[in-house]
This record gives sequence, C-alpha cells and structure tokens, in this order.
Amino acid sequence: MNKKIILLIISILVLSGCGKKQVRKCYLNQDQYMSQEIEFVAENNSNINQLKIRIIFDQELIDANQLSDLTSEEKVNLEESILDSMEISEEEMEGIKFSLDINDTVDFVLDIDVDKADPTLLKTLGLDLTDKDTTLDKVISSLKENGATCE
Repeated sequence: MNKKIILLIISILVLSGCGKKQVRKCYLNQDQYMSQEIEFVAENNSNINQLKIRIIFDQELIDANQLSDLTSEEKVNLEESILDSMEISEEEMEGIKFSLDINDTVDFVLDIDVDKADPTLLKTLGLDLTDKDTTLDKVISSLKENGATCE
C-alpha cells in the first residue's frame, strides 16, 4: 500500500513539472537616453507565449523641461508619437496592451500575448516568433550575442 502511495506522489510531482512556465528577463541599453527590459514567458523552453517590452526614455530625450508638467493633450500626443514610431495602429492592437507612465521618465510598456497578436505586426517590431524552432533559450542566446544582459 505504501509503495502505491509513493508511486502516486512521484507521478503527480513528475506530471506537475510538465507545462512549467519559464520567465526570463533581458536588459538592453541602446544609449544614455533609452533602455529596454524584455520579459519572456514560455512553457518548458518551447515557443514564447507572452512577452512584455518596457522601454524607458530619459527626460533629456523629450523636448520638455519637466515631463510631469505635460498637459493631458501633450501626453496623448507623446503616446501617439511612440506608437507611430513603432508602426502600431489602434486597429492592430489585438493581443497587445500598452501603457504609458510619464513622470521623470517616459515608461512605455507593451504586454504581448504572442498567440493572439498578429505575427506580421510582431515581425514589424523585430519579433519574429513564428518559427517552431524559436525556443526561449535560442532567443535569450541571440539577445546576449547582441549585447543584452539576461537573467
């Protein structure tokens, strides 16, 4: 009887390891005025399901003395300008959520559900995740080769 219980517990532990989510983060500093943080989520090092891209712009990059003094209209214009520069329209936003926080820096976040987002749009953003061989480890390795620091 005890052997059956032990086998059952071992089976549950082994099966619960299946489908385990992996979360990895990489950091890129493109210049002194902008940095990026990218968080990847994948199941068992397979294809990436979700990613969050956080881009932080220093206030010296924006033509304003104090970002916190921007009017609501100026913040909307800044948001539209950032989306335009990334070639994202409101209509293409399925599977993509974005937020913009403006204080002493401009903190822009794209939260992407890769399964729902348009693959063509992801390619436009430089995120070609359609290849079945694009595992989390391969993406992390590629980013490291291009100067990213990853954990």
